Parts: sequence; C-alpha cells; structure tokens
Amino acid sequence: MSLANVAVIVAMAATIPLLARAVPGGVVPGIVIEILAGLLVGPHGLGWVSIDGAASTLALLGVAFLFFLAGLEIDLGAIRGGVLLRSVGAYCGGLVLALVVTVAMHAAGLVQAPVLLAVALSATGLGLVVPLLRDAQLLGTPTGGTIASAASVAEFSAVVILAVGFGAGRSPLLSAAFLAVLVVLTLVVTIAGRRLDAETRLTAVVDRLSDGTGQLRVRISVALVIGFAALAQLLGLEVVLGAFFAGGILNVLDHGMRDPAFRGRLDGIGYGFLIPIFFIVSGSRLDLGALNLWPDLLVVVPLLTLALLVARGVPTPLLGLPRRARVGSGLLLATSLPFIVTASQVGLEQGRLDTATAAAVTTAGLVGVCIFPTLGVSALAARNVSVRLVRHGPG
Repeated sequence: MSLANVAVIVAMAATIPLLARAVPGGVVPGIVIEILAGLLVGPHGLGWVSIDGAASTLALLGVAFLFFLAGLEIDLGAIRGGVLLRSVGAYCGGLVLALVVTVAMHAAGLVQAPVLLAVALSATGLGLVVPLLRDAQLLGTPTGGTIASAASVAEFSAVVILAVGFGAGRSPLLSAAFLAVLVVLTLVVTIAGRRLDAETRLTAVVDRLSDGTGQLRVRISVALVIGFAALAQLLGLEVVLGAFFAGGILNVLDHGMRDPAFRGRLDGIGYGFLIPIFFIVSGSRLDLGALNLWPDLLVVVPLLTLALLVARGVPTPLLGLPRRARVGSGLLLATSLPFIVTASQVGLEQGRLDTATAAAVTTAGLVGVCIFPTLGVSALAARNVSVRLVRHGPG
C-alpha cells in the first residue's frame, strides 16, 4: 500500500490554514478551501491524487471524528422542554419547505432524489455554528443558546433520517430496528460508564493515566468513536450516526470532557489530522465538470442555495427568537456543509444521485458557507450591541 496519495493530501492540509488566513476578512472558511483543493488535485482536476484504500479509510475516520466532535458540542442540559419542542418544530417545518422546493425541481427535471436532497438541506453544521457563536461571544446569550439548541436538533435529526431512511438495500423499518439496537447499547454504555465514573478510585486512576505517554482518556475516546462507527456500519447504518452517539455518550459521561486541554487533544486529532483529509478526499470525488452552465450553474445551484436558506431560515419565528435577531439566526442556521457533503457521498455510493446533482448540492453548500456565516454573525453582533446600549446606556 502506497502512502504517496496520503502524503500529498496531508501536505495540502498543512498549507490550507495559511491560505485561509491570507483571504481578506477571512470570508472563506478552511473547509471550503479544503474541498476546492481536493477538487484541484483529484482525478477530475490535475490528477495528482487518486482515491486509494489508505485515503478512503482515513477519510472515513475523518467523517466519523467530525460527527463525534459535533456530538460533543451538544448541550443536553439546555435542550429540553419548550426549547426542544420549538427546535423540533422548526426542523420539521424546514424539512417540509426543503421538500417542497426539491420536489418542484425534480418535477421540472432539474434534480434527482428530491427526498434525499431535502434531508441534506435540512441540517445545520453544528461544528461550524457553535465555534462561530463562541468566537463572537454570542454563545452565552439567550439568542446564541437558542441557535445552538436548534442547530443540535437539526444536525441530530438529519443524521437519524439519513441513517434510517437511506440505508443501502434495506427497508426503513429494518433500519429503525437496527437504530433501536444502537440506542439501547448507547444507554447501556452510558449507564455503565456513569456507575464506573462514580467510583472515585477508578476515576483517580483514569485521571492519573490521562497525561504523559498514557493518554488513557484520549485512547478511550478514540476507541469509543471508532467502535460505535464500526457497529453502525455493521448494522448497515451510516458511520456518522454511531460516531454522533459516541460523542453524546462522552458528553454526559466523563467529567474530564469539560477540560479545555483534553478537548484540545481531541480537536488536534480531528481538525488537525483526520477531518481535513475527509474534506480534501470529498473534493477529489467531486466532479464539477458534470455541471453544465445551463441549467446547473445558473438555475440548479442558486435554487438549492435558496432552498437551504429557506429551509433553515424561514422557520426561525418558531424558535421564539426576538424579531430583530431572526435574520442573523436564520443565516447561521442555514450554515451547513459537512452533512451536505456526507449525504451527497451517500447518494453517489447508492446510485440515488448522479454526479451532476451531487456536485450541484455540494456547490450550494459551499456558496452558503462562504456567505451566510459572515452575514449572520454581523447581524447578531449588531443586535447584541444594540441590546447592551438600550439596557446599560452608552458608555
């Protein structure tokens, strides 16, 4: 097995943060550059990289770690009661709106698999939105908390629907049964882990072995995410579902997860190594040459971008947000690329999507990520400043 392809990919990954920083205003996120870089050097571009077994395996681990870290971002204590009901209502409303648009586009002969496309457009990139809110000092505000909760529900719901509704060659009922098995196992592991964590002596041993060369907590985390991803794959579900559940388990299980230094180690494995490989490989698989100027680039991509904004932005009044915060919140909730890339790859592998439709929906996600977050954060930041001025007065 040659590591030449992997060497090219990781070398590109090492230079992309510098390229992203060089873009004026930082308006282009790193993941967009990673996908475009993969497109440039992949089989449909310069042909410097081929998707061999090593690259495919690392990319699979990358998407598993991406959704594992997204699961760690979910604040289960904040998502309950009225917040949960409103978030679920907003997600369902957005899914219906996306379905209306994609069915109409399918009837016009513009796209394939309208239901899969609607699901792809219904999610919010939790791993993208939460850091944006945190960097803008909005995560601790009521509006920021509501956005994070709505993004969590949307991401989780979309992952479950993708796993259950689009299992390869299997009925949704059987997929739901396998999902129930995964849920039960998740509960068993969580309960057993809580009891073990209550043992002070065992907890002290784990803490002692989690530094230096031992790194026990990191090893347990990696074993859990890969184990649950492998189990989901064995059950015929998407690996992202198992990885997402693994993140949820550790989120409620281990007090050490709240340690910034430890989370930094997991981010290093994910964002420093595996996740960039997933996006670069995904870009290498993307065939923008399959898009025609008409109607793909001039009609399909703009309509899918609009559908993404409508699906996530229009239902924001259901979240109970202040009127002036709805525009910025809707733009942030429409920020979604990782799940779109994942869903399009699933559609390609199963033959539900052709290369043109997969490229079009991924391009729509790329356009959205380049535009929506900057406008959304700016709108919310302006709203947050105005609220402070009203409450405390200038100066």
